Amino acid sequence: ELFDTVKVFIPPDVQNTTGFQTFQTVWTETFNDLPTSVPLIASNILAFQETGASSKLIEALEDILKQVTTIVTSCIPSEIGTVVEKYLGAIIDALSGIGDGLAAM
Repeated sequence: ELFDTVKVFIPPDVQNTTGFQTFQTVWTETFNDLPTSVPLIASNILAFQETGASSKLIEALEDILKQVTTIVTSCIPSEIGTVVEKYLGAIIDALSGIGDGLAAM
């Protein structure tokens, strides 16, 4: 689970705070709401399923991570938000690189 991976980067003393509990709740709610709150994500995933266009899958994954980053970091303490934003940003950059590589093929 992606949350468990992100959690590794959060110091243990911060994980015991109310702010971290809020972060975990918002994270879960955001992922649960994404299919209906951002229709483009579902549309891109469907396009990938129908056509096999990897660019649509990459776009959907990037959109998911961008949306989660925006929502989650806006409602959690900055000491948690900064770490999460950097980690998810690195994943988004990696996905973009993969997408660029696939497009160049």
